[in-house]
Amino acid sequence: MSMTAVSIAVTPWLGLWSGTAVTITTMFSKLTLSLTFGVIYTYSGELFPTSTRHSWMAILSTIGGVGSIISPFVIQVGTSDNVFTPSYITAALIALSSATVMLLPETKNKPLPQTVQQATAMRRKFTCSCTTKPCNSEATEIPKLQQTVSV
Repeated sequence: MSMTAVSIAVTPWLGLWSGTAVTITTMFSKLTLSLTFGVIYTYSGELFPTSTRHSWMAILSTIGGVGSIISPFVIQVGTSDNVFTPSYITAALIALSSATVMLLPETKNKPLPQTVQQATAMRRKFTCSCTTKPCNSEATEIPKLQQTVSV
């Protein structure tokens, strides 16, 4: 997502130099946004407990719909003389999304939360660049689910 933000931010500058470069960076941005959408949509479903997952996914889809309604107005902010403003607004929103995703907990090879308590117990483990130890000591894991066997 960070590469997409940079790509969108530099596209207007490339327009001063070459139309082909604008096409290449625009297509690259569309490709990375499409890939990111699939990953984020799947990932967001893993964050919520089973009992409320469908409700939260509906809320997130609604928020995405509001973004789709607002996006044409962001594009109209720029006039024919000013193509920089819409690109910078879009790049800033993507960069903000990218930074926010880094705060979410890791879900790879972890059991999905079944209750709200398990979902709130999930924490992001930040690792320092020089070591593999977590930088924060308060990070916790999801408690292991107890398996019950009915006879």
